[in-house]
Amino acid sequence: MSLNISASNTLPYRPLNESLDEIRLLTVYQADDESEPANCKLEYVSLNDSYPYRALSYCWGDPMVTRTIYVNDHEVQATENLEEALRELRRHGDVRLWVDALCINQRDIDERSRQVLRMVKIYANASETVAWLGKAADNSDLALDLMHILSNYDADKDTWESAMKRQNQPEEVSAYRDHWTALEAFLSRPYWNRIWIIQEVVFARQLLICCGSAHATGIHLGTTLQVITSQSGELRWPMIDRSQASLDGTLSFVSFVRLRQFILELGGGWYPWKDLLFALKRCNRALATLPHDNIYASLALAKTGAELLPAPDYSLPLEEICISTTTAIVSASKDLSIICLGKNSLETNLPSWVPDWCDRLPPTMVFRDEGNGLLDTIYMAASSSGGSFSFPDKHTGGVSEHGHILIAKGFILDMVSGLGAVDLDQKSRNNISLETDYDCIPPDQKRSLYLLQEGVGLEVGILEAFCTSLVIGKREYLSGGLNLLNALFNTSGIHETTRLRDQIKYLLEQWFSKDRLIKVHGRVMEEWYNPAPDATRPIRNVCAQGSGEQYFHDETQAALKHKRLLITHEGRIGMAPHEARKGDKVCILLGCRVPVLLRERQEGGYELVGEAYVQGIMHGESVTDENIDRLEDFEIY
Repeated sequence: MSLNISASNTLPYRPLNESLDEIRLLTVYQADDESEPANCKLEYVSLNDSYPYRALSYCWGDPMVTRTIYVNDHEVQATENLEEALRELRRHGDVRLWVDALCINQRDIDERSRQVLRMVKIYANASETVAWLGKAADNSDLALDLMHILSNYDADKDTWESAMKRQNQPEEVSAYRDHWTALEAFLSRPYWNRIWIIQEVVFARQLLICCGSAHATGIHLGTTLQVITSQSGELRWPMIDRSQASLDGTLSFVSFVRLRQFILELGGGWYPWKDLLFALKRCNRALATLPHDNIYASLALAKTGAELLPAPDYSLPLEEICISTTTAIVSASKDLSIICLGKNSLETNLPSWVPDWCDRLPPTMVFRDEGNGLLDTIYMAASSSGGSFSFPDKHTGGVSEHGHILIAKGFILDMVSGLGAVDLDQKSRNNISLETDYDCIPPDQKRSLYLLQEGVGLEVGILEAFCTSLVIGKREYLSGGLNLLNALFNTSGIHETTRLRDQIKYLLEQWFSKDRLIKVHGRVMEEWYNPAPDATRPIRNVCAQGSGEQYFHDETQAALKHKRLLITHEGRIGMAPHEARKGDKVCILLGCRVPVLLRERQEGGYELVGEAYVQGIMHGESVTDENIDRLEDFEIY
């Protein structure tokens, strides 16, 4: 669905009759001489007539590198990759295809926009979808051979080694090292990165994968993906060690293939808007020629996409499309939580509360992806007793008539006083705000709210608040964190202090080594957890962690990649976005599941800084009669 024209403008088109559900099909005739240019016929048929055809799924390739084909006796310039696909597919006889570059009038923006939401139906009605990966290269024949070998893999009882041996393959599976290397190169091809490929393959009735003259089926692909992907969707390569940096788009494709059945079941127990949000977030790593396609391709993947958004329009500014997408989901869900996906880039003209659906979305506490779909968060900061408190629909917020201002009702609970340091890698340094202080900022307050019940020490209360915040409230990892930090701090005053402090730095470098001097309840954090030496307590090698401690460590490192330690004016502890500043307001917005930070603008109103985790208010504890009585409208720009 690109703006680039792969066919010349000499091919005449008449408008499609949409009342007849009409499409164009391309018949490619077999050639007696394989060197002859492809000779084709373009015809108009109705999808209602069950006309047999195959749909071609491919990368357009460089629009400036073309070859001549003939369509209805007109000379047409097709991209090199498309021409090679037509030449290969005609080898065994005439073939009737739907090919987007030729079956859609690419010069007609209105027609292209209308065809977007028909793509799923076109591919689903095809008798077969042919995925053309391009010419044979990088031992691609070995890659497809390996896919055939693994075709009888059973995830419940197999390893890839046993699946290969069961087909009488050599006992020395190491002989297949070249096959695995070839498969990695095969899945690194540009084809897998394209956003439109996801729907073309996912909704195919039958799938045939072609690379040169070698073939495999969708079943071969599915079993191969089972072997090379973990339950969390990460790629793992037997026998080879490769960087996965180039495979982000492939992971988007893999995710949708693995979750095909889950996507088809959306809507039964889900609100209609959730499958659109799911598709938008899952497609976010895929590549598109036009940024509009990141949204429009997601519409086609979502069952209710066409109901939530108006017809795709490539003539609209990208900002307007992002705003309308966000407001449609908010209106349908009566939930403001997706605004926490906003504030993703400093290089956008979008309002702070509007996610940039065409860029990689930031991690969020609102929806957690556990490998089987987008799950609701456990938090209900704007409700008491886990959601038993309800608000009228009008309280969930509304968008101003100009579309750029979000008017949300809520109350200010607290204010940012202290912030932990941010360990920015070189990539993020290229996209940081010069107005934000990323060093450790000491808080002004001299007290803490975490005074525990009688018989429990204050140190334990502070420690638990820190532990819970560091894993963004995932209490399943809390016990491991308490064990780990207790071991770290309670042994730090004994002999071999230097060695233990080195281990602390290794395990929690971003947090402890940079934030140990931040004050809590009038004392620096290092003093809270540096008690007098206890000769009866054995020195513990903290690098020998249990599974719970390792999970805590991993979750902490993940959280610190996009959040920093937070101390509020009232002494609350939590985690804030990297861009947080001293003086930002900690707010509860009705209809938003987590607290947010708002920043006052000199021109009036507020901008959204992002979501925040604040220990002790994540489950509606702050929604009291007193706070409800002081609700106000926030204009967020």
